[in-house]
Amino acid sequence: MKPDVPLAALDRCFRANAFLEAVPLLGECYSAHPIGRVVYAVAMNASRLKQPLEVEVPLAEFGVGASHHGVAVWDWRARTLRRTTVSDTLRCRLDWQEFAMHVVVPLTSRGLALIGDPARWATAGDRRIAGIRETRDGIVFEALGPSEERVLLVAYAERAPRAVRTWTPGRARTLRADDVPPGPRSGPDEGWHHDAATGLLTLAVRLDDIGRLRVMLDAG
Repeated sequence: MKPDVPLAALDRCFRANAFLEAVPLLGECYSAHPIGRVVYAVAMNASRLKQPLEVEVPLAEFGVGASHHGVAVWDWRARTLRRTTVSDTLRCRLDWQEFAMHVVVPLTSRGLALIGDPARWATAGDRRIAGIRETRDGIVFEALGPSEERVLLVAYAERAPRAVRTWTPGRARTLRADDVPPGPRSGPDEGWHHDAATGLLTLAVRLDDIGRLRVMLDAG
Protein backbone atom coordinates (compact mmCIF):
# COMPACT_ATOMS: atom_id res chain seq x y z
CA MET A 1 0.00 0.00 0.00
CA LYS A 2 1.84 3.02 -1.32
CA PRO A 3 1.19 6.76 -1.71
CA ASP A 4 0.52 8.14 -5.18
CA VAL A 5 3.91 9.89 -5.38
CA PRO A 6 7.34 9.06 -3.86
CA LEU A 7 8.47 10.72 -0.64
CA ALA A 8 10.30 13.95 -1.57
CA ALA A 9 12.41 16.33 0.53
CA LEU A 10 11.06 19.79 1.29
CA ASP A 11 12.70 22.83 -0.31
CA ARG A 12 14.28 23.87 2.99
CA CYS A 13 16.29 20.63 3.01
CA PHE A 14 18.34 21.97 0.07
CA ARG A 15 19.27 25.12 2.00
CA ALA A 16 20.69 23.31 5.05
CA ASN A 17 22.36 19.89 5.29
CA ALA A 18 20.36 17.56 7.56
CA PHE A 19 23.43 15.36 8.14
CA LEU A 20 26.10 18.00 8.75
CA GLU A 21 23.91 20.45 10.67
CA ALA A 22 21.42 20.34 13.56
CA VAL A 23 18.35 20.54 11.32
CA PRO A 24 15.69 17.90 10.57
CA LEU A 25 15.33 15.97 7.34
CA LEU A 26 11.79 16.67 6.12
CA GLY A 27 9.71 15.08 3.40
CA GLU A 28 6.17 14.72 2.10
CA CYS A 29 4.07 12.60 -0.22
CA TYR A 30 0.34 12.09 -0.64
CA SER A 31 -2.62 9.98 -1.71
CA ALA A 32 -4.94 11.86 -4.10
CA HIS A 33 -8.72 11.48 -3.71
CA PRO A 34 -11.71 13.41 -5.11
CA ILE A 35 -12.11 15.08 -1.72
CA GLY A 36 -8.48 16.31 -1.77
CA ARG A 37 -5.00 15.10 -0.91
CA VAL A 38 -4.21 13.01 2.14
CA VAL A 39 -0.69 14.31 2.93
CA TYR A 40 1.97 12.29 4.75
CA ALA A 41 4.43 14.64 6.49
CA VAL A 42 7.67 13.06 7.72
CA ALA A 43 10.41 14.50 9.95
CA MET A 44 13.69 12.67 10.75
CA ASN A 45 16.72 13.38 12.91
CA ALA A 46 19.67 12.22 10.77
CA SER A 47 22.23 14.74 12.06
CA ARG A 48 25.74 13.49 12.78
CA LEU A 49 25.75 15.74 15.86
CA LYS A 50 23.57 13.13 17.60
CA GLN A 51 21.56 15.73 19.51
CA PRO A 52 17.79 16.04 20.02
CA LEU A 53 16.07 18.37 17.55
CA GLU A 54 13.08 20.65 18.07
CA VAL A 55 11.05 20.64 14.85
CA GLU A 56 8.71 23.49 13.87
CA VAL A 57 7.48 23.52 10.28
CA PRO A 58 4.35 25.23 8.86
CA LEU A 59 1.87 22.67 7.53
CA ALA A 60 1.76 24.56 4.23
CA GLU A 61 5.40 23.58 3.56
CA PHE A 62 4.31 19.95 3.40
CA GLY A 63 2.05 20.67 0.45
CA VAL A 64 -1.14 20.80 2.52
CA GLY A 65 -3.70 22.57 0.36
CA ALA A 66 -6.01 25.35 1.44
CA SER A 67 -9.13 24.20 3.27
CA HIS A 68 -12.03 26.44 4.29
CA HIS A 69 -13.03 24.01 7.03
CA GLY A 70 -9.64 23.20 8.57
CA VAL A 71 -7.68 19.96 8.66
CA ALA A 72 -7.37 16.88 10.85
CA VAL A 73 -3.83 15.84 11.82
CA TRP A 74 -3.12 12.21 12.80
CA ASP A 75 0.12 11.54 14.67
CA TRP A 76 1.00 8.17 13.14
CA ARG A 77 3.33 7.07 15.95
CA ALA A 78 1.45 8.47 18.96
CA ARG A 79 -1.94 7.49 17.46
CA THR A 80 -3.47 10.82 18.43
CA LEU A 81 -5.74 13.13 16.45
CA ARG A 82 -6.31 16.88 16.49
CA ARG A 83 -8.23 19.43 14.49
CA THR A 84 -6.47 22.59 13.35
CA THR A 85 -6.01 24.93 10.38
CA VAL A 86 -3.63 25.01 7.42
CA SER A 87 -1.88 28.02 8.97
CA ASP A 88 -0.81 25.90 11.96
CA THR A 89 2.71 24.56 12.55
CA LEU A 90 3.79 20.95 12.95
CA ARG A 91 5.86 20.68 16.14
CA CYS A 92 7.72 17.70 17.57
CA ARG A 93 10.92 16.77 19.40
CA LEU A 94 13.14 14.12 17.83
CA ASP A 95 15.94 12.21 19.49
CA TRP A 96 18.84 11.14 17.29
CA GLN A 97 17.76 8.71 14.54
CA GLU A 98 14.10 9.11 15.54
CA PHE A 99 11.29 10.10 13.17
CA ALA A 100 7.76 11.46 13.28
CA MET A 101 5.00 11.10 10.73
CA HIS A 102 1.75 13.02 10.57
CA VAL A 103 -1.19 12.44 8.24
CA VAL A 104 -2.98 15.66 7.28
CA VAL A 105 -6.50 15.48 5.82
CA PRO A 106 -8.86 18.32 4.78
CA LEU A 107 -12.14 18.53 6.68
CA THR A 108 -15.47 18.54 4.88
CA SER A 109 -18.19 21.12 5.41
CA ARG A 110 -19.85 18.61 7.77
CA GLY A 111 -16.74 18.24 9.94
CA LEU A 112 -15.52 14.83 8.68
CA ALA A 113 -12.08 13.61 7.58
CA LEU A 114 -11.05 10.05 6.79
CA ILE A 115 -7.49 9.18 7.91
CA GLY A 116 -7.64 5.57 6.69
CA ASP A 117 -5.84 2.46 7.96
CA PRO A 118 -3.60 3.47 10.90
CA ALA A 119 -1.53 0.29 10.53
CA ARG A 120 -0.23 1.34 7.09
CA TRP A 121 2.34 3.98 6.21
CA ALA A 122 0.08 5.29 3.45
CA THR A 123 -3.10 5.25 5.51
CA ALA A 124 -5.29 6.17 2.51
CA GLY A 125 -3.26 4.39 -0.18
CA ASP A 126 -5.19 3.19 -3.24
CA ARG A 127 -4.95 -0.51 -2.29
CA ARG A 128 -6.80 0.21 0.96
CA ILE A 129 -8.96 3.30 0.35
CA ALA A 130 -10.43 4.50 -2.97
CA GLY A 131 -12.51 7.47 -4.06
CA ILE A 132 -13.08 9.45 -0.86
CA ARG A 133 -15.67 12.05 -1.77
CA GLU A 134 -18.06 14.39 -0.02
CA THR A 135 -21.82 13.79 -0.19
CA ARG A 136 -24.83 15.78 0.93
CA ASP A 137 -24.92 13.76 4.18
CA GLY A 138 -21.21 13.20 4.85
CA ILE A 139 -18.56 11.19 3.00
CA VAL A 140 -18.41 7.94 1.04
CA PHE A 141 -15.42 5.78 0.08
CA GLU A 142 -14.42 2.25 -0.90
CA ALA A 143 -12.46 0.05 1.52
CA LEU A 144 -10.24 -2.51 -0.24
CA GLY A 145 -8.15 -5.53 0.70
CA PRO A 146 -8.05 -9.34 0.70
CA SER A 147 -11.29 -11.28 0.52
CA GLU A 148 -13.40 -10.97 3.70
CA GLU A 149 -10.65 -9.14 5.60
CA ARG A 150 -11.63 -7.30 8.78
CA VAL A 151 -10.34 -3.74 8.44
CA LEU A 152 -9.89 -1.17 11.19
CA LEU A 153 -10.07 2.48 10.03
CA VAL A 154 -9.86 5.85 11.76
CA ALA A 155 -11.43 9.19 10.93
CA TYR A 156 -12.19 12.55 12.48
CA ALA A 157 -15.82 13.47 13.18
CA GLU A 158 -16.83 16.73 14.79
CA ARG A 159 -19.84 14.96 16.27
CA ALA A 160 -20.83 11.31 16.53
CA PRO A 161 -22.15 10.15 13.13
CA ARG A 162 -25.87 9.93 12.59
CA ALA A 163 -25.24 6.62 10.84
CA VAL A 164 -22.43 4.45 9.45
CA ARG A 165 -23.62 2.32 6.54
CA THR A 166 -21.93 -0.19 4.26
CA TRP A 167 -22.91 -1.67 0.92
CA THR A 168 -21.85 -4.54 -1.30
CA PRO A 169 -23.94 -6.07 -4.13
CA GLY A 170 -26.91 -7.76 -2.51
CA ARG A 171 -26.08 -6.65 1.01
CA ALA A 172 -26.56 -3.29 2.70
CA ARG A 173 -26.25 -2.81 6.44
CA THR A 174 -26.10 -0.16 9.15
CA LEU A 175 -23.31 -0.65 11.67
CA ARG A 176 -23.90 -0.47 15.41
CA ALA A 177 -22.11 1.95 17.70
CA ASP A 178 -19.96 -0.70 19.38
CA ASP A 179 -16.94 -0.09 21.57
CA VAL A 180 -14.31 -0.76 18.91
CA PRO A 181 -10.77 -0.54 20.37
CA PRO A 182 -8.47 1.86 18.47
CA GLY A 183 -5.44 -0.45 18.75
CA PRO A 184 -5.39 -4.23 18.15
CA ARG A 185 -7.45 -5.69 15.34
CA SER A 186 -9.80 -7.43 17.71
CA GLY A 187 -13.24 -6.84 19.16
CA PRO A 188 -16.61 -6.76 17.38
CA ASP A 189 -16.61 -7.96 13.79
CA GLU A 190 -18.10 -4.65 12.65
CA GLY A 191 -19.08 -1.43 14.37
CA TRP A 192 -17.88 2.03 15.28
CA HIS A 193 -16.89 4.12 18.27
CA HIS A 194 -16.67 7.91 18.58
CA ASP A 195 -14.58 9.74 21.19
CA ALA A 196 -16.37 13.03 21.81
CA ALA A 197 -13.31 14.57 23.49
CA THR A 198 -10.94 14.15 20.53
CA GLY A 199 -13.28 13.55 17.59
CA LEU A 200 -11.60 10.20 16.89
CA LEU A 201 -13.95 7.87 15.02
CA THR A 202 -12.86 4.23 14.88
CA LEU A 203 -14.53 1.88 12.37
CA ALA A 204 -14.36 -1.90 12.09
CA VAL A 205 -15.67 -3.27 8.78
CA ARG A 206 -15.64 -6.64 7.02
CA LEU A 207 -14.87 -6.68 3.28
CA ASP A 208 -16.88 -8.85 0.91
CA ASP A 209 -15.66 -11.97 -0.89
CA ILE A 210 -13.93 -9.92 -3.61
CA GLY A 211 -12.27 -7.58 -1.12
CA ARG A 212 -14.40 -4.44 -1.49
CA LEU A 213 -16.85 -2.50 0.62
CA ARG A 214 -18.54 0.85 0.14
CA VAL A 215 -18.68 2.82 3.40
CA MET A 216 -20.95 5.82 3.96
CA LEU A 217 -20.56 8.14 6.96
CA ASP A 218 -23.57 10.34 7.64
CA ALA A 219 -22.56 13.37 9.74
CA GLY A 220 -24.18 13.88 13.10
